[in-house]
Amino acid sequence: MRSKGDGTLFKRADGYWVGGIELPPGPDGKRRYKRVVRKNRNDTITALRKIKVDLDAGRITNPTTLTVEKWMNYWSREILPHRNLKPETNKTYRTTIRLYIVAYIGALRLDRLHPSDIRTLYVNLQKDVSSRAAQKAHQVLCLALKAAVRDGVIVSSVMERVDKPAHAKKASQAFDKPTTLHLLNTAAATQGAMWTARWMLGFATGLRELELLGLEWDRVHLDRAVIDCAWQMQRLQKAHGCGEPTDGAYPCGYKKSAYCPEGGWDFPAGMQYRECTGTLVWTRPKTKAGTRMIPLVPGMGEVLRTLNDGGPNPHNLVLHHPDGKPFTQDQDQKMWRRLLKDAEIPHVPQHTIRHTTVTLLLDAGVDSYVVESVIGHSDIATTRDYQHVSLELARRAWASLEPVLTTKSDFGNAAPNREVG
Repeated sequence: MRSKGDGTLFKRADGYWVGGIELPPGPDGKRRYKRVVRKNRNDTITALRKIKVDLDAGRITNPTTLTVEKWMNYWSREILPHRNLKPETNKTYRTTIRLYIVAYIGALRLDRLHPSDIRTLYVNLQKDVSSRAAQKAHQVLCLALKAAVRDGVIVSSVMERVDKPAHAKKASQAFDKPTTLHLLNTAAATQGAMWTARWMLGFATGLRELELLGLEWDRVHLDRAVIDCAWQMQRLQKAHGCGEPTDGAYPCGYKKSAYCPEGGWDFPAGMQYRECTGTLVWTRPKTKAGTRMIPLVPGMGEVLRTLNDGGPNPHNLVLHHPDGKPFTQDQDQKMWRRLLKDAEIPHVPQHTIRHTTVTLLLDAGVDSYVVESVIGHSDIATTRDYQHVSLELARRAWASLEPVLTTKSDFGNAAPNREVG
């Protein structure tokens, strides 16, 4: 008599013996079996015992039909949410899966991935997209395949035998003082007071885009000339609340969760947020360094006072449309591109504003540690990466060595050179 867990054993009509043993469910939750066929009973029992040993040791994996695409989709849907990451991070991971992993190696079998497959992926991403895209793919693949090993889907992760792809970080760009002034004058002539104040605040504070768009009046202290950067504004995606989809269709009938009547936020535990309007949400900065106080440049206080004119402003925002609606990130980026075009300046990322603030501060002699704490960098090395020292500034700095090297030096009476012995 066979014990529980020993599997099934029977003789077919053709005389062959068939043995079977149940395996752990696959990612789809369905039951799975492993069968062996042998000429005699003892060989079949021996083969079944070997399967059980492999199963206990974690050497039995999912069906060979499991592709990279199937596992990545399962991981992003069932495992990733339990990592308690912020919504934007989850969104970035899913975008990386869709554009950089599934699009290139999604059809490959998960259990047959070879280091050469991954290296080829990196080469193609570096050629087609960027070296940064290859790094993102590496990061997500490491996490997803580690989970596959942990769940017994594969025996080992191919990522343990693949080096992280190299990425050459681009040098930070910054505007000089004349260009900065030209941009602000162009904004005043073409975009009006509110948008001009937005760009002035960017250059004068070094605040990130989302921090500026979410800035509220009760965090602007004109009497003390400081701004409290405790929150930032983001457009986030709500989750469907109507139930699980069937054949890709949700019970509410809408594909986008924003239209689901029962939709709501599905944020990780402990995440601090405040709803603004629609899908716009105030969230806390991602690091402690992001929560800080920024001093206001003399004169910025007067600019801000002109904005607070008592007009419609239901969300108490410093920067907003005439009807009080918030500026969205898409609108902000659009106005930035328009400003550069009107100023006849080649396109650069909007983050250049922040780079410019840091560079001007460092060039003015402000200690990098002070800049780090106010700007909100988590690492002093990041602050120093922003510095663009001109030849004239370097010349003045090196000139400070002159008194040390030339004070009362009498080279004429110096002792003769000593021979090296």
